Amino acid sequence: MKNILLPTDFSDNAWNAIKYAIQLYKDEECTFHLFNAYTPIIYHVEYVLINPAQFGLGDAIRNTAQESLSKLKAKILNEFKNNPNHKFETRLCDYKLADFYDDRLN
Repeated sequence: MKNILLPTDFSDNAWNAIKYAIQLYKDEECTFHLFNAYTPIIYHVEYVLINPAQFGLGDAIRNTAQESLSKLKAKILNEFKNNPNHKFETRLCDYKLADFYDDRLN
């Protein structure tokens, strides 16, 4: 089984790349990892006098990204009619792609 990383910023170009990859591997058993790296509103908390979590700032961006990934997965499953060779996972992390890759895909 192949693991295919599909990074997305939810743009039309990302959608076209995702469709291409799914069609390219249509006859192979694959797990596609839909991936989005988001940047939190307040990235350098050492400069903040208050805790940003008190205002839900970190969660708002994360929740929006997670919702967008869920919608994208539903769109893929609808358009490609559940190919039995394919599984789709959603992956989300804050900004550090290298850390995500090392920790979760290996």
